[in-house]
Amino acid sequence: MSDHPVAPEARQTAGGEPAEFTRLKRLTIASLLLFMIAVAAGVLGALDADTMREQLDSAGSPTDETAVQLAQAVALAIAGGSAVGGLAAYVLVIKGLYHRRNWARVLGMVFAVLSIITYAFSLTTSAPLLATGGLAVASLAVEGLALLVSGYWLVLGFNAQVAEYLRRPRNLA
Repeated sequence: MSDHPVAPEARQTAGGEPAEFTRLKRLTIASLLLFMIAVAAGVLGALDADTMREQLDSAGSPTDETAVQLAQAVALAIAGGSAVGGLAAYVLVIKGLYHRRNWARVLGMVFAVLSIITYAFSLTTSAPLLATGGLAVASLAVEGLALLVSGYWLVLGFNAQVAEYLRRPRNLA
């Protein structure tokens, strides 16, 4: 009998990969979809001048037409940049995971931490917008779900079977 603790046997799918790794790949795609929905909600909110005016007013900023148009332009630029950058990051992680690259798991964990920080910040700062109803409520619900998905992604990313599977040479898997 060995003095070393034995890790539980990894549950494996038909393809020989641990079930947790399969779940991690699916969760990455679900996270991408939630991210794109959150970006789309941001774009819709930025396009609505009344919503933008309410946000400016609640922040104590000027609400004249020029200020609203400038705020809309800035919000759309941020949403567009976020969409392009986020999509590129997700594609990189998804491609890496499907090619069994451990760096993709590590990079995904970094992105998951950044997502958790971003979504948590967004939820805390956007809570007063619940009174505006509709889009704000849906957006906060999506962001809350995305926060939970990112947290679970971290749990799976740190899973011992997933880490071991990705470190194992591909010809032995």
